[in-house]
Amino acid sequence: MTSYLLLFVSCLSAGILLPMPEDLVLVAAGIQIGAGELSPLLAVGIAAVGVFLRDSVFFTAGRLMGDRAHRHPRARRLLGGERLDRMRALADRGGPGFVLLARSWLGMRTVGMLVAGAVGIDARTFVVWNGVGVLVSVTLVLALGCVAGPAALPLLQQPLAWGVALLVVLGLAGLALFRSLQASPRAGLR
Repeated sequence: MTSYLLLFVSCLSAGILLPMPEDLVLVAAGIQIGAGELSPLLAVGIAAVGVFLRDSVFFTAGRLMGDRAHRHPRARRLLGGERLDRMRALADRGGPGFVLLARSWLGMRTVGMLVAGAVGIDARTFVVWNGVGVLVSVTLVLALGCVAGPAALPLLQQPLAWGVALLVVLGLAGLALFRSLQASPRAGLR
């Protein structure tokens, strides 16, 4: 029970109180799954809820702050003004595709969720597409930890290699989805 609580709290606070992405926590949990110490379904559910709630906090903060989230000097200093500008430009064009892209973009997730709320992406769109992204990414990273075991940790300590791999898998899926939804008159893209 303690491992599940620790998994939830770690996923909820990753990138906020814990200065690391949830991926490292998920690989460690995947190693525990591989060793038979955690239930795979329970670990996916608990981790996904923690990650989704964390993303939702930033989406809601962005929604409440509106354009101030992008212009505020403290936000620009803490989150990086250039990153905020890039994310803002993508979000203005993106909707569901942007939410999936932000979810898969290692190092930009927190900023992406804040910007998604600030530019007014529909809450229902956020819930659906962030939920899909969270379930896919949590499941993939837990599986990596389970299959690769301790050998997966050095790979995750090289963010460029991991970021590229995850971005290719989820980013292309998000781009394809964005393009298909953009063509649809009921896409929900503001």
